[in-house]
Amino acid sequence: MAQAARKASTRKARTSPRQDEREPALFPVIGIGASAGGIAALQKFFPEVPADSGFAYVVIQHL
Repeated sequence: MAQAARKASTRKARTSPRQDEREPALFPVIGIGASAGGIAALQKFFPEVPADSGFAYVVIQHL
């Protein structure tokens, strides 16, 4: 019985990490580069993208 008590006292408690210790949630970032002619393409592209796609978009426009 003493052995069982010793084994139980040396076991580590299994707990999930605290919220602040977890890895941050990641999401994809999409970069789009276009020149002056790209404005029309962007106007066609973005209305087709679902609002809940989960993507972040970075647009670089060169005029």
